[in-house]
Amino acid sequence: MKRLLSLIIIFGMILGILCSCKDGQNDKDIGTIEFNEDYYDYSIKDIDLPDDPQKINDVLMAQTVGDSLYILETVSEENSVSVNEVKLYKVDGDGRITNQITIGTDNVLEDMRPVIYNGSLLLSSYKGVLSFYNIESGEAIDHHELSSENLSYVLPVNNGLVVSDCDTVTLYDKDFNAQGSVTDSFKFGSGNCEFWEDGGDIFASFIFDNEIYRVDFDNGELIKLYDTSNLPLSFENTYGKYIVGNSLIYKIDVFSNHMTQMANLGSLNVRPPKGSCAKKWFICDDSQIIVAYIYRGGKSEIQILNKSDNYVPSGKTTITIGTIDHVSDDLNNAVYEFNSTHPEYQIEIVDYYANGVYCVDDTTGNYSNAEQRAMLDLISYFNAGNMPDMLYSESFDYEYLGRIGILEDLLPIMNSDPYFNPGDISDPVWNALTGRGHCYAMMSSYNLQGYWGLTSYFDDNDVSLESLLQISENTGIRPVIHEVSRTLAYDAIGRGRYDIVDKMSNGHFMSLQDMNSVISYAIKYGVAEWGDESTLEDYDTPLTSKLFLTTWWNMSLDNMELGVSYTYIGFPSVSGSYHTATPRLALSICSDSDHRDICWEFIKSTLTEEYQRKYYMDSDDLQYNYPVNKTVAEELLEQKITDDIRREDLRRAMNSIDTVYYRETGLWIIVMDEISSYYTQGRSVDDITESMLSRIDLYVKENYN
Repeated sequence: MKRLLSLIIIFGMILGILCSCKDGQNDKDIGTIEFNEDYYDYSIKDIDLPDDPQKINDVLMAQTVGDSLYILETVSEENSVSVNEVKLYKVDGDGRITNQITIGTDNVLEDMRPVIYNGSLLLSSYKGVLSFYNIESGEAIDHHELSSENLSYVLPVNNGLVVSDCDTVTLYDKDFNAQGSVTDSFKFGSGNCEFWEDGGDIFASFIFDNEIYRVDFDNGELIKLYDTSNLPLSFENTYGKYIVGNSLIYKIDVFSNHMTQMANLGSLNVRPPKGSCAKKWFICDDSQIIVAYIYRGGKSEIQILNKSDNYVPSGKTTITIGTIDHVSDDLNNAVYEFNSTHPEYQIEIVDYYANGVYCVDDTTGNYSNAEQRAMLDLISYFNAGNMPDMLYSESFDYEYLGRIGILEDLLPIMNSDPYFNPGDISDPVWNALTGRGHCYAMMSSYNLQGYWGLTSYFDDNDVSLESLLQISENTGIRPVIHEVSRTLAYDAIGRGRYDIVDKMSNGHFMSLQDMNSVISYAIKYGVAEWGDESTLEDYDTPLTSKLFLTTWWNMSLDNMELGVSYTYIGFPSVSGSYHTATPRLALSICSDSDHRDICWEFIKSTLTEEYQRKYYMDSDDLQYNYPVNKTVAEELLEQKITDDIRREDLRRAMNSIDTVYYRETGLWIIVMDEISSYYTQGRSVDDITESMLSRIDLYVKENYN
């Protein structure tokens, strides 16, 4: 209840109070957020559609009619832009497919969402034509040629249809006579608009501008009702009046000026997709939510969530995971697996961004400063007695949170667990995580960050800034891809900051001479801002062009030519290079948690061979998602990498890891401010060197004890 009241107070501070949309006032904010203390329960059914895995299948519609659910799916040949056929499945209340029909489309199905209207299936069979099909037999019944072309949206309404194309939305009566229209090519042309009917009026939401309008067909205009850009929600997943967030589904009520929390997916234990896929939501009404998973192999799968009228508390012990990031499939899978095998516990994800606790106010235009303020506010919120049991985010500096007492040191827990074997974890990863005598977060997978170079130039992967510049001088090749100067400086300073802090002498982060070398290098070979023509050209240029010696990590696999050997050198600094692993699924235990043992059991479950093999061997993003389990990592290299030279290059890269990197906004802000002043204020390298070192020394003293 305390957490609930806190959320209501916070939202009350953020959001203003609205008048009813019926009063004609525009440019208002949604003013009241209604939170339900007890969430309604949903029963969940899974349906595997009988697809041909050799074809490309896509779910375009899931709509309930009476007691049956109808699912429409298109079927195409691989690498074809034409639709070969349309399949319509009828599903009963028990989730069984009771009927399946095929509808020919003459390969001209337009890109619109089909609907069922008055018992018939409506498809756009060619430009400007709506065709009607019998939903039981698939036979063509009728068709109507409309004045609109490029139909993108059809909404059944009371006694008619609302039809939208790339310029105009038109209201038709049941006899297909136009009753009014609104033209706005800018808004409707994006295709990112949603319509719904409420109380006899038609409303529209536009994803790209976070605005809600009433469509006034009588006067041919859009009347703006709400500007929702200040809400701590992303409108990227908007379905009419429903908004799907990380773990919550909201419903907009334009008459009461409420946005009601309709469902908490985190408490439902909804099974995530089985592998890499596209996800689509079809929210029929408050009582039924449909999720479609369209897998890259061609199969489609449906989940049906039916709302229960009477919520019955589960009686389970709730374990919370706090986050400020998009919840990855990795985490969703881990939560689902644990909840399914531990019936006495329920792990729930708390999204501090969605509920407004973590709010990045970027009104000043300086996002990094705003992000730092938001993080400090979140820490204050935790210290006020609102800690979750665990934390998950790629944006947390776990080392800092551990130093200030928010996180538990996992090393004693792991060392005292007779059922956990550190030897199962890749040796370099384990040493990087625990080598400083503590471990505030454990990761189940990671990506490699740093620079790569041709092995013909870098037979040794420990490359200092001095040696990099020496090789550049000897070969006449620029040392690094064109990159923003502040990034080059931060890479040489911040990536290995823990090691540099440990080696501090005389109270200085590094010597004045070393700092000067870093800044000189960054300014000489960097550019003022990203988007410079040279940076864009470089990112499309392979290392074998020999225009530069090293290239940034996210091009490592894309631009690696088969048969050529590459060396992962990490981030060169004045004392050598740091080979960093950035966590993909990092989990920590909060010091105030009453369920430390259960939290560790959950974290440990993500490190097992079974879990890692199940979720990482089928990964599409291999270069960004390496498992920490040494057995699975080796299996992945052997089974996924077919080129012998590339396999050995990646094995050497994975074995070279010596640092786990967590974001640190405070240090980044100092580097960004100082390096940027070279371009904005014309400051000298020597001047920047002295002020940057002074600021970093003070920052380290205040933040690193």
